[in-house]
Amino acid sequence: MRRSAARRGPQARGKPVVDAVLEAARAELAAMGFGALSMERVAERAGVNKTTVYRRYPTKVDLLHAALAEEKAAFPLVDHGDLRGDLVHLVLAASQFMCDRMGKCIFRALLTEPGDPELEELMQRMRQDGEREPRLLFQRAIARGELSPDVDVALLMSAVIGPVVHRVFCERQPFDRREAEDLVDVLLDGASAARRGEIPRARRTVRRPKARARRHRNA
Repeated sequence: MRRSAARRGPQARGKPVVDAVLEAARAELAAMGFGALSMERVAERAGVNKTTVYRRYPTKVDLLHAALAEEKAAFPLVDHGDLRGDLVHLVLAASQFMCDRMGKCIFRALLTEPGDPELEELMQRMRQDGEREPRLLFQRAIARGELSPDVDVALLMSAVIGPVVHRVFCERQPFDRREAEDLVDVLLDGASAARRGEIPRARRTVRRPKARARRHRNA
């Protein structure tokens, strides 16, 4: 048994044991991936009896949901009084989490094992949690008149977070503040243009001008 486990003792109670279990769950997820993670290994790493883990978290999904929710709480959304400031903070917080060693391992572990029903359940819970705070952010923006009431919040969130995922995992670079501000400005300019009716909602088909096509054939 680990020294930390012996020091805690198997009968540890209260917040310290919960913190230890959730920390161990994140470490096991990062090290082993979702499929290979076991409640027994989490209990051993945390230095508690496995019944202690099962009593609080009956399933692996329950355990990881709680562990990842606690990790997410370390990056709270801040009300800056305007949507631009809120979204810049969101981009930087997401980039910081994904660039963190633990965050990067967790993110990859969750994305590399598709088709597992338990993992799908966990991802669904995380999506619901992940939309809750940003929805409040966008609701405040709508109340201030910064966004149209019929804005597609899910699409806007994807447009904000998608570039962060690409930058961190494909380009292996974090976002700095200037880049975060540039990204948010592009998105908000597009949202504002759509609200003013400058961007038609119907998709247009781009066709080649006939006269130009004939000149090309005769050349």
